Amino acid sequence: MCSHWKSNSFPDQVRRLALAVTVYCLWKARNQSIFQKTPEDATRLVHNILEVMKSTIAGWKKIPQNKENWELVME
Repeated sequence: MCSHWKSNSFPDQVRRLALAVTVYCLWKARNQSIFQKTPEDATRLVHNILEVMKSTIAGWKKIPQNKENWELVME
């Protein structure tokens, strides 16, 4: 598992991004629930996580051009 954190392969970069985006979106939803008194639905939270990941990956300059990588991004 530790090798994933040091690798720069595309799938490992996506894994690190998934962790960071998930933590960020959970933190944001928590703050919204506490300070604005508007809890976020779990389905909407998952949708937000996927949208942030897709938009971030779409902005990456060097995405290997093989089929598996694009299927991973577009799922």
